[in-house]
Amino acid sequence: MPSASPPSKPRTLSQDAPKSEIITSSAVRYEQDFDGFPNGTNGSGLFDGSDFHSSANKPSITNDELVLTLDGDFGTATSFRIPGITGSSSGWTATFDVILSDTPGDNLPADGFSFSYGAIPAFNPGQVDQAASDANGQAEEGWGILNHISFEVDTWENNPAAPEAGFSIGANQDGADLVITEIDVNRTTNAVLLSWSSIPAKTYAVDVSTTLEEGDPLNGNWGEINGNVASGGNLTTFTDNNNPNGAAKRFYRVREVTAP
Repeated sequence: MPSASPPSKPRTLSQDAPKSEIITSSAVRYEQDFDGFPNGTNGSGLFDGSDFHSSANKPSITNDELVLTLDGDFGTATSFRIPGITGSSSGWTATFDVILSDTPGDNLPADGFSFSYGAIPAFNPGQVDQAASDANGQAEEGWGILNHISFEVDTWENNPAAPEAGFSIGANQDGADLVITEIDVNRTTNAVLLSWSSIPAKTYAVDVSTTLEEGDPLNGNWGEINGNVASGGNLTTFTDNNNPNGAAKRFYRVREVTAP
């Protein structure tokens, strides 16, 4: 599903230029409205540095829209990689319109999509596993085992005992896939309440970074707040009280602690 994999020389198309002409845009912006392309366009056919692939034949540019999947196409996955944006690790804003629809009277659309940012590899046409990170990824579950964060829209409830349908922010660090489902900031005390989907009897660590650009360019400059947070069952909460000055930017990640 849609994924943002930040790179270094974003491109955009001038409204007045032929679609085959690449126009260099601002170094901090990627923009595409999908207008004017022939129906069926996919792959690198947008000529703006992006890459669009699907495990099905139909998802493509259709009537000036990016079509990710279709009602009735089961078990499909689609990926849309955009070119990288220099300095994006210090913050970015993404704006896009999404339409989800289904057959009247039928089930909800399944399963959803994610908008992801991180160390997402280029598409590998020889990859036979469509869920692999160098193919189309895991749709509403992000990109699997690689360092990234993803805004996830899950429209289907697979397991009512451990609900995950809805909106969430997912993070995968060194293969540990955890989803932070809620971040609540007390504007009086600046305390930050985190909630995440968890596994009973596990122990978790909570890390924080004020900028992802320092240190390792993929992992940022992370500091551990607490390395011994006991699982609360299917949902665990933790309050960070160490933000007395109310930092303008604060990034969190949760890790499952591996037993010695």
